[in-house]
Amino acid sequence: MTSSKTDPRITRTRQLILDAFSELLHEKEFEDITVKDIAAKATVNRTTFYAHFEDKFLLLEYVITEAFTQIVSNRIDPNTRISEESMRGLILSMCDYQYTVFKECRIHFSSIASLIETAVRAKLQEIIVAMFANTHPAQESTRQNVLAIIISSAIYEATKYWVVEAQDMTPEALADEILAFSMPAR
Repeated sequence: MTSSKTDPRITRTRQLILDAFSELLHEKEFEDITVKDIAAKATVNRTTFYAHFEDKFLLLEYVITEAFTQIVSNRIDPNTRISEESMRGLILSMCDYQYTVFKECRIHFSSIASLIETAVRAKLQEIIVAMFANTHPAQESTRQNVLAIIISSAIYEATKYWVVEAQDMTPEALADEILAFSMPAR
């Protein structure tokens, strides 16, 4: 009988790498962190690091997308369909994430802001494509992808603007504005 469970040692090692990377990000700039630094802080060898992550950029992408996915899953079901409620949850999740990243980026992560933006945009688009697929499984995927790009870009840019320039507006009011644009038939 074969078990599909992950070996607890692998899980622990991966967590050691993630924790070490997080600590290092608070100590120095991303471009100054090496795989050797991460491995040493995690008390693993470099070969073990590479068994888990191809390089520090993929480790960063993993950390970003996991954090964003966790924030989203706190507000919406991952298998949800497109609705005003699910879109509102997604927008509010993006507000939460943008606010957290903005506070941290100004202090520690300015050198990786563009990497964070790229990873989060891709994940946001992926989530919206999945929501469309759950809602309209027979709809052409090209159309779903185009709509997901438009909606995810609107959500990302509006929440980015909100966190930098318009925090006098509540996240809920921002969600209302985005929903009026992205779901006009409501």
